[in-house]
Amino acid sequence: ASITPMPFDVAGQLVGYFGTKLDAEGLPPAVTPVSRLHLDGTQLRNEQNEAVFLKGATAFALYERWLVGTDWPTTEGILNTLQGYGCNALRVFGMFHYINVNEFGRPPFKPQDYGDAYYDSLPRFLKYCKDRGFYVYWATFPDVGLIMPDQAEQVAHHDRLVPILRDAG
Repeated sequence: ASITPMPFDVAGQLVGYFGTKLDAEGLPPAVTPVSRLHLDGTQLRNEQNEAVFLKGATAFALYERWLVGTDWPTTEGILNTLQGYGCNALRVFGMFHYINVNEFGRPPFKPQDYGDAYYDSLPRFLKYCKDRGFYVYWATFPDVGLIMPDQAEQVAHHDRLVPILRDAG
């Protein structure tokens, strides 16, 4: 099977802001395995104690796209392009208000709108990213005051997420 490279607007599609265009050609580089990291002084190291340098991209809406099955751009297309630019880390927002409302005219991305599917799909999403060679920096509470203002709901969300994120390593 071949992968057809597709240009996409990284700023508009991933971040929610406009103005930066990146075009990738060809197949992404070989996947570098992802393993748990630990801090050695100021250096991140993997399980083999090798130095790891994170080259990240912000993919705010990637998990929302995963959950709703948005076809364009596909998660695979985004990850292929980011690999082509040497990225090995993704910052993903677990909820957000302003990106969808202000930039795309859609409702906010709220965990409570997805119920159990939000939590049940997360391990598979994290494994997919890991298998593709990406560390995931999960932002748990962006725009929490608008999305989940009740403190008890925040604590319950946090307590449900922590084991999933910890076990994803």
